Amino acid sequence: MYAHLDPNRIREWVSPGSTVVKGQQIGVIGPAPARSTGPHLHFEIRTDLEIDVGPGYSFNTSGWTDPSRFIDANRAVVTSQPATMISPPNGSTLSGSSVTFQWTTGTAVSEYFLYVGNQPGYNDIYGQSQGTNTSRTVSGIPTDGRTIYVRLWSKIGSSWQYRDYTYTAALIGVTPVPATMISPANGSTLSGSTVTFQWNSGSLIQEYFLTIGNSLGSNDIYGQSQGTNLSRTVTGLPTDGRTLYVRLWSRSGSTWYYRDYTYTASGNKFYIGQYVQVYNTNGLGLNLRSCASTSCSVIVNMPDGTVMQVIGGPSQANGYTWWNLSGYVGGAFRSGWAVQDYLR
Repeated sequence: MYAHLDPNRIREWVSPGSTVVKGQQIGVIGPAPARSTGPHLHFEIRTDLEIDVGPGYSFNTSGWTDPSRFIDANRAVVTSQPATMISPPNGSTLSGSSVTFQWTTGTAVSEYFLYVGNQPGYNDIYGQSQGTNTSRTVSGIPTDGRTIYVRLWSKIGSSWQYRDYTYTAALIGVTPVPATMISPANGSTLSGSTVTFQWNSGSLIQEYFLTIGNSLGSNDIYGQSQGTNLSRTVTGLPTDGRTLYVRLWSRSGSTWYYRDYTYTASGNKFYIGQYVQVYNTNGLGLNLRSCASTSCSVIVNMPDGTVMQVIGGPSQANGYTWWNLSGYVGGAFRSGWAVQDYLR
C-alpha cells in the first residue's frame, strides 16, 4: 500500500483494477499530513487487506509484514551469464577479410570486449571494447586459410568472463601446398611393425590426417587426425611383406588435399610351398628367369592369372625381391625366378 499520495492526481496514472508493471509511475507524493513534518510516502506491505488504514502505526503488527524482509525473501535471483557468439558459427570458415561478429546480451553484463588473434587469447588482429553493443564488423582479417582465434569478454559486476571461438580464415588469392612424406622413403621396405612417419609442413595447412591400409586410400590398418603434428609413430603394422598404402591428407581452410605412398611391409611376403598368382601386369605378363637378376635369360613370360608354387627365395637383386617358382606355363612345366611385385 502506498499512502499520502496526491488524491487529486492519482487517477492520472491508475484506476481501480489497473495492472501495473515494474518502473511504472502510479502517482506523486501529496501534501504533508497534519501530524507529519513534511511531504513523504507511506509504504506498507500487508497480508490482510481488510484492516483499516492507520493501525499500521500501532504496536499491533498483525496483518502487516516488514517490507525489507518481504522484499529480500521474494527478490528474484539474477544469475549472471556471459554473452555467447551467435554469428559466425563457431568452427566455420570466414567469408573474407571483413567479418561481422554478433553475440547475445548474456545476463547482467555491463560491457563487452572482443579479441581476434592468431593464438588463443591474443588480440594481435583486433582488440577493443564494444561497450554495450552486441555486434562488431572487424576488417583486416587474414585470408590465407589460417586458424583465427576469437575471445568474447563479458563484464559482470567488476569481473570479466570470456568464451573462446575458433574459425578458419577465408582462402583468397593464395594456393596451398599439401604436406609431403619425408620418411620412410616412398617405395621402401619398412623396418618392422612399428614405424615413425614424418612429413613436412606444406604451406597454408592447418591439419594433417594419416591413413594406412591394404588398398589404395583405405584406412583398415590405421586412420587418425594428426592435428598440426609433423610425425606419427604407428604400431601394429603387418610384417608379412605385403604392400602397404599410405595416404597423407592436408587440410587448408575447409578443403582437403592428399598424397599417396606405397611401402613394403617388413618380413617375407610368401613362404616355401605357397601357391602364388601373377597379377597387375597390364597384359605384359611376368618374366620367369633362369636366375634372380634382370640380366638372367627369360625362360617364359607368364600371363596374368598364372598360378605357380614357391620353391625358394627370397633373394634381393636389382632393387627387387625375387622368388623361385615352379609350375605349368602354356602346358609345359617350368621353374625359375620372378620378381615379387607382380605376385600375390
